[in-house]
Amino acid sequence: MGVSGKECYFYLSNLGDCAMSRTIFDYLISSTAKDPCKIAFISLGENGEEVRRLSYTDLLAAVENLSGRLNAKNWKGHCVLLMFQHTDDFIVSFLACIRSGIIPVPVPYLKGRKHTERLERIITDASAAAVLSDEPGLHSLQRRFSESGDAACIVLYDTTAEECSLPPAAPVYNEIAFIQYTSGSTGNPKGVVVTHSNLLHNEQQISACFGCESSSVIFSWLPFYHDMGLIGNLLQTIYVGGTCVLLPPSGFMRKPALWLQGISRYKATHSGAPDFAYMHCVNKITTDDMAKVDLSSWKVAFSGAETVNASTIALFSRRFSSIGFSEESFCPCYGLAEATLLVAGRKRGETRTTLFISTEENNHRKIVLHDQINSNLKAVVSVGSVFNGTSIRIITPGSNRSCEALEEGEICIAGENVTRGYWNKNNEAYFVSQDTQLFFRTGDLGFTYENELFVHGRLKEMLVVRGQNYYPYDIEQQVAKVPGVENTGIAVFTTNDYAGDMVVVVEIQKQLATAEQMSDTVNAVNAIVNGHFGIDPHDILLVRPLQIPRTTSGKLQRLACRKSYAAGTFSSLCSKTGLVQTAEDVNEDTHSSRLEAVKRLPDAINIQNYVVSILRLKTHLPEQLITDKNTELSDLGVDSLKAMDLVNTVKHDLGVNIQVTDIFNNNSLPALVSLLENLLWLQQAEITGKRMII
Repeated sequence: MGVSGKECYFYLSNLGDCAMSRTIFDYLISSTAKDPCKIAFISLGENGEEVRRLSYTDLLAAVENLSGRLNAKNWKGHCVLLMFQHTDDFIVSFLACIRSGIIPVPVPYLKGRKHTERLERIITDASAAAVLSDEPGLHSLQRRFSESGDAACIVLYDTTAEECSLPPAAPVYNEIAFIQYTSGSTGNPKGVVVTHSNLLHNEQQISACFGCESSSVIFSWLPFYHDMGLIGNLLQTIYVGGTCVLLPPSGFMRKPALWLQGISRYKATHSGAPDFAYMHCVNKITTDDMAKVDLSSWKVAFSGAETVNASTIALFSRRFSSIGFSEESFCPCYGLAEATLLVAGRKRGETRTTLFISTEENNHRKIVLHDQINSNLKAVVSVGSVFNGTSIRIITPGSNRSCEALEEGEICIAGENVTRGYWNKNNEAYFVSQDTQLFFRTGDLGFTYENELFVHGRLKEMLVVRGQNYYPYDIEQQVAKVPGVENTGIAVFTTNDYAGDMVVVVEIQKQLATAEQMSDTVNAVNAIVNGHFGIDPHDILLVRPLQIPRTTSGKLQRLACRKSYAAGTFSSLCSKTGLVQTAEDVNEDTHSSRLEAVKRLPDAINIQNYVVSILRLKTHLPEQLITDKNTELSDLGVDSLKAMDLVNTVKHDLGVNIQVTDIFNNNSLPALVSLLENLLWLQQAEITGKRMII
């Protein structure tokens, strides 16, 4: 079941007829023909300020221009990676690739060395012909490839540069729309092959479920290189001919009020996110933030990509009901990249079902319903009905027997939106035959009740952190590289059965005898998980050999590990939480004194001491690790959220205007210190009126 593309040529005979459309580019043409001056995308800055408006006419012209340039390349039918900071540049490049018969592969913007390694693996797996990006992105990529000593043999192409374009030729049709590399597997990247048929079928299903139409205003802060942001927001906008307002993800993480303020300002009708985002709003937004905010236009608040918690729905609805939010707007949904995006969802106005469940003592797959919640029960929220055109089977793992209602099994799906599998992989193992039809095995555990789907767990122990999927084995492989660690004695799991905080339990070798050695090992594990995966583990436990539960055949029992951790039965030699509690040698007074030193004399030494104090407060890591010149900030756990904290602290303390992108573009202590030193010098020059000679 290999996947390959088919290429042919076609001409558009009717620009306004969506019934003849074969690609999302056709819908761009149709929407432009219907309302040429309508605004397609509104881009906001990190503080919510409006940066740019892009009409359908301007978008189509930009796509045609870039397509003319791409046609001069010999990339038709080949994969090309798209790596952009700004959504405008991305969507133009994405659509231009589709118009030119090129297969776009969205990837995240580079943040550190580990991201470069993953990018190189994707380049190899996709046999990519080029990387499209802007000038800063390509410069960073060239530098990273040069530093790695294993530079990829690939064309780096700046799509934002001013170039003469050839007149656009007839669009080229390639059966494959794009390839979506899943966020789960980093050791062996898997690219989901999405055809135009898959994409348009799922866009129709999404529109029908959530009621999207040309009058809809979609507000999104979700990353545009992942399926929910790309398919559910950007491409759905073009599909229905609506308008989409885009806030950078870092803006939301820094100040979640910007999300709700933006919905109010632009009278957005559709907006959604994973469950954690709604709780981020509940925990961080103040009453002052919500002054003059009106959420009554928000008709569909979809929630997916991770477990939909009944408590989140209740808390968010209660918190923001006074400013017009209706709990009826919450629309839980379920999907995965292998289904293009969505499989099931609740329509607005439909009754939302929450079940309180347990399992039978002698049959843990049989679900038992209860009238009300108590501490021994689990509340499971329905993700709605399966879409028309999609078939579902719940099968028992191992036997492939179809489950009855209220019997838990693996969720398997089939339909026009379900992809054929992964690029350049043997896909047979991912499908199961049921009633002469092939169903994709999702790896998710769930059950049905009264024609509704309930997602209950992860069959394959995949971890879900902030809506992103990670495979435990990939993380365990990286941790095994730390000296002194038993490479077969590592277990990674989350504190809940579907999502939650990540915990790493590590068996150590006998030579790690001193407290200092064990502390260094915990910090090394923390750095490699942060740097390679962008996840800050909640806890890291070092234990003696053979303390991790295993089966009789020697396989790790991660679920048993979770239970042991929750019960506190691990005999830990050293832990991250323990180090955090005992390593508070840098406090607010130390930070204040270092800040005053910078204000008196903003030289490199004082600035470094000041930055180190901030990083100590944010990461709780030892100063020796932070000041190591070979350590990148991302290795210290400086993710988007911590970067925002760092930016806010520097702005508050020194009045220096830096952005999150500046942190990741200067991803080491010396580079960040140099940047701040230059900015403080310029600030002082402006105050004193000194002339700058260049």
